[in-house]
Amino acid sequence: MNLEPIPLKPYLAKRIAATLIDYVIFSLITGVYVWAFNENPDSGGLRVTGAAVIPVIIMWFLYFPLTEGLSGATPGHDFMKLKVVCANGRPISFSTALKRRICDIIDLSTYGVVAIILILKTSKHQRLGDLLANTIVIRKADFKISPKPVF
Repeated sequence: MNLEPIPLKPYLAKRIAATLIDYVIFSLITGVYVWAFNENPDSGGLRVTGAAVIPVIIMWFLYFPLTEGLSGATPGHDFMKLKVVCANGRPISFSTALKRRICDIIDLSTYGVVAIILILKTSKHQRLGDLLANTIVIRKADFKISPKPVF
């Protein structure tokens, strides 16, 4: 099996759209959970605390690192026809996806500004999580494995 060279492009609009799709889906799932297990429904607000927060954390692990580790793409990336691979072109693992996603808190807390700057300024168009995990984001159509020549 030979990996063909992968063209490296920022795909900034697609990546932003994929992230928005993912966090809208995750927010809807989380919102339904918080609504269903609201600790104080009479106040009109939504709130879960203590052990009730653990399922939200588990849902984050299932949605982001697990889906990315299993298929190389979250649903948002999949919809935008993007794939996350290791910088050497190999598929990512769960631990690689987890490393990559740990930096989401920085990306989200800066409204994506740090991610956008890094994607535009790094040679492989990597955001902070990609740099940490040594991954790249490509179009699915660019990911090709050619059969190993038989001699």
